[in-house]
Amino acid sequence: VNGNENLRFRLKVPRPIQLIAMSATVGNVESISNWLSSRLYISTYRPVPLYEYIKVGKDVLDLTGRVVMHVGESHPRDPDDISSLCKEAIDRGQQVLVFCATKAQCASVCRMIAEVLTLTATDETVAEQRRSAVLDIERLEHGKPSSFIDLKASILRGVAYHNSNLDQDVREVVETAYRSGLVQVLVATTTLAVGVNLPAGRVIITSMMLGRDPLTVGHYKQMVGRAGRAGHCHFGDAFLVAKKAEVATALALTQQALPNVESALGPARDGGNALLRMIIEACGLGLVDTVSGIVTLVGQSLFFHLITTPHKPSMLRRLVTAALKFLCDGYIVQMPVGWWSTHDSDAGGGGGGGGGGTGGGT
Repeated sequence: VNGNENLRFRLKVPRPIQLIAMSATVGNVESISNWLSSRLYISTYRPVPLYEYIKVGKDVLDLTGRVVMHVGESHPRDPDDISSLCKEAIDRGQQVLVFCATKAQCASVCRMIAEVLTLTATDETVAEQRRSAVLDIERLEHGKPSSFIDLKASILRGVAYHNSNLDQDVREVVETAYRSGLVQVLVATTTLAVGVNLPAGRVIITSMMLGRDPLTVGHYKQMVGRAGRAGHCHFGDAFLVAKKAEVATALALTQQALPNVESALGPARDGGNALLRMIIEACGLGLVDTVSGIVTLVGQSLFFHLITTPHKPSMLRRLVTAALKFLCDGYIVQMPVGWWSTHDSDAGGGGGGGGGGTGGGT
């Protein structure tokens, strides 16, 4: 949806195509379904139960705020008990995903867990496969000084991290090692939550922040949803680590309504740049070559679909005319001779635009 709403325009062209759109984190799903002219199916069924908790100090709270369990003694290097929560899940045969707020924290938490838990493989086959994964990373380094020393040492202990600081090929080695069970704890940034499909038995969110921004309900749901996938375990659990002063905020976050999907085309968002870009791309791709085609394109966008004003048709015409005037002034498109004499008022006054073109073409 973000700025590429001409996808729907393409789908309006008759062709033998089926599209299934799925999401667990969209609030205004009915509006999206109406925009796509699609059938809507909503289900709350989850084949594997998911239990969500908030960890505050040594206390573990359920989502009503009631203390339901306590965490044991901390390791001096791990005041938030992340390694203890990991070990508990590993001991029952589950893998763990740990989400951190920043890439730097991702690498340091990985190193801490690897050194505190010392998950050394007792099976020589597993140990050899971990060494093989490390060799794969070293081959990708092409003999250059390694920037993945901590990562390679952690993999040998069954722990790894995953963030955008890693080359794509290195990330794939890490993902493969996790999927095969060689890596029992994977520490990652939130990019993993919305991208790669790596399920776990337990998810730990180490902070109420994402970089410099507060954790959102959309990101929270994406992360905890990784816990307890069908075919991997009988149940999943998720822990959100919060400070005492953050308890009320954490509890409210878990109960918030899912965010609505909004269009990126609204001129109020970026001064109209996304709308202009969509028009240029549609013309360049040959999706439209007339003013009426551009009007239809913008009229079928999510941006226009979500507008509730009773004067939508006239607003649409004014919006398109103003956009075309801007593009003509920049010599990006040309309008037919005399076209502006009948459309100046729609564009808010002024002339502009070069000659050329016929039949309302652009």
